[in-house]
Amino acid sequence: MCDIVYADLNQEGWTRAIPLVMECEWGEEGDVWDDFQKLLIIRAGIRVMIFAANSRDEVLRLVSKFCEWIENFRLSQGGDRYLSASYVHAESPPFSVEEYVYSLEQ
Repeated sequence: MCDIVYADLNQEGWTRAIPLVMECEWGEEGDVWDDFQKLLIIRAGIRVMIFAANSRDEVLRLVSKFCEWIENFRLSQGGDRYLSASYVHAESPPFSVEEYVYSLEQ
């Protein structure tokens, strides 16, 4: 379902928790949206979205939209943590990382 899932397993091999889940999409904006939706439905300690953008403004717009989706998703819980890591074409430095933690007081 996701590109990377780290699972905390007990000695019997049963999943106790998912500390981290990650999606990586280098394609078009619509593909980024599709992959981000997967992160909404997975219970994990940290959810990471990696993507590329053409400008810092585009990154901020996408991250703002991610936050809006998180806030409107009925199953979001206080403390849900998201990281967005982006590669910005033709800018220096080319990498940008944003953190968002959902709060019930939204």
